[in-house]
Amino acid sequence: MAFIEFVTPLALAGVLLLAPIIILYLLKPKPKHIKLPTLMFVISKRRRKRFASFFNRFIRDPLLLLQLLIIMLLVLTVANPFMMLFEERSEKEAVVFVIDASASMQSTDVSPSRFEKAKELAMQVLNYQNPESPISLVLAENVPILLLRDGRQEDVGGILSVIGAADTGSNIGDSVLFGKDLLSGSSMNKRIYVFSDFSKSQESELEFSRKVASMGNVAVEFVRVSGEGENLGVIEMGVKRFITEPEKCSITFTVKNFGQMEQGPSVDVLVDGGGVDTITSYIKGGEQFLYHLEPDITEDEHTIKVMINANDALAVDNTAFAFLPKVRKYGVLLITKEGSGNYLKYALEASSNVELEVSILPIVPEFHDFDTVIFGDLNPELVLPGTFKKLDEYARGGGSVVFLASSGLEGINNENLGSLLPVMLIGLREGDERIMVEQNHEIISSVTLQNLITKRHMRCVAKNQSSVIATIDESPALAYHSYGNGKVAFVGINPDEEWSNFYYSSSHPIFWFQLLQWINRGENSLVINNFKTGESLPVNGRINVVTPSGKSLDTGNVILDEVGIYGIRFDDLDDKIAVSLLDESESAISESIPSLNTINDENFVISGEKVQTKRELWFYILALGLLFLFIEILVYKRRGLLEE
Repeated sequence: MAFIEFVTPLALAGVLLLAPIIILYLLKPKPKHIKLPTLMFVISKRRRKRFASFFNRFIRDPLLLLQLLIIMLLVLTVANPFMMLFEERSEKEAVVFVIDASASMQSTDVSPSRFEKAKELAMQVLNYQNPESPISLVLAENVPILLLRDGRQEDVGGILSVIGAADTGSNIGDSVLFGKDLLSGSSMNKRIYVFSDFSKSQESELEFSRKVASMGNVAVEFVRVSGEGENLGVIEMGVKRFITEPEKCSITFTVKNFGQMEQGPSVDVLVDGGGVDTITSYIKGGEQFLYHLEPDITEDEHTIKVMINANDALAVDNTAFAFLPKVRKYGVLLITKEGSGNYLKYALEASSNVELEVSILPIVPEFHDFDTVIFGDLNPELVLPGTFKKLDEYARGGGSVVFLASSGLEGINNENLGSLLPVMLIGLREGDERIMVEQNHEIISSVTLQNLITKRHMRCVAKNQSSVIATIDESPALAYHSYGNGKVAFVGINPDEEWSNFYYSSSHPIFWFQLLQWINRGENSLVINNFKTGESLPVNGRINVVTPSGKSLDTGNVILDEVGIYGIRFDDLDDKIAVSLLDESESAISESIPSLNTINDENFVISGEKVQTKRELWFYILALGLLFLFIEILVYKRRGLLEE
């Protein structure tokens, strides 16, 4: 039997305060009475009942009783009563909770969701922990996130009550290894509890992480939280403008049925919130369907949204986003000699983004009127003095310059030209050669160079600070370097018939468009506008980010963990990016890992030894006293004893 004890028993002497309250009540001033002879008989009779009447009024006056109760409860609160109880607790050990906070944990096939169920199970384990056990809490998103290290039970409980699942994938294996590192310095028994739905794609890494943890004397408990919900999800999406027709775009996306039953969902495609098309198709269980459409758009920026109309167990993968930035026009000056550079001219004119002006030597317009200056086939005799000095100033001031390999380029002996070029020229070389790609780069992302054959190329050597993207016979065929505030590129693949077969390749206009895009992009400009959740936004310095949920963040490290449209602001840039889940492993909510030794949530039971614990009661007594105080105020107001 549990007995009530007191931390401060001397405080019970405060009960003596009841006596002054009673005395003050008895001495309360009485109203004056006027004696009239006709009432003498009645008064005489009341005197005989005075004692009984006083006793009745004393017992029945609610204000007095409330005041006495309030004082008694306050005295008990100060005395701090407590009870010693026996509760089931585990032995003292160092514990890490790893909770899967990935997108699949938002599934509602477990009520109210898998993530909420995981938190409920974690609370069960928490309540059985020894009060002296240090507890750490790790969220397993695409990277482990440490929320608490070596905290107390109440600290962990407070955090569990406010956290939610993200829209990212998960990395349980690394989170377990991270938890093992957190426990490495402890001399107690060590244990990691993992609460997750355990994606089938993670099976090998989960087994590996458990073995590594056991080698460090860390016990790992895998607790599965999952159901058998039906789900449809967008697993792939691609949106792009046509280079030659920027007022038309291609939208391609794939929807997969991860359930067992055939479903016929309708899919809405919206541009800037307006419906473009609604497509209905039947998809068998376990199969997928590819959608493609080419709507007309404008050259302004556009937000594309694909939305599956389905009442399935996971909502976050039913919607995918893409963002198309506004079409930028590039002012390009092509400097060449008479009768040369036609194929280069045709490639540049194929893009409506390029506003091209061709200058035939010796006439050279003012460089600063253009975004990019391209030097094609040159005649050294027609290059006016001071041309490359002005070009040097143009590049240092932030202009973009491209030099195309030509027979006339090596014949120019100019100090400024030598400084501008990212390569040192050696001389022309004849003979068929193939192009070797040295690094993947945005300039050649959609360009096929491996099948090209060059009949003539410029032998050269890259300068120390230059970057080489492709080579011909070990000589740089595509190189660039930063020059002051601008960029200078060298293109050794001349599209003229005498130099290569690049002129009839479908990649030729794409190459020049992508080169112009890249070379005119500022240091802090976004390279791409469409991401998957869990990816990081590559930026230099601190930027302001407005998330899809409306949060405003000033940060230098942006983790994209929400599906939707982000607003990005830094320096003079005001841009947007689209983020979608597009993760098949997260959408496959009904897949299981049969060989993984896990405990299902309905079979998970935590038990421990009986431990005597101290249960303090002062909070409950104080709450009751405040309740009676509130009732007393109501009685006073009802009697009109308190002014409004």
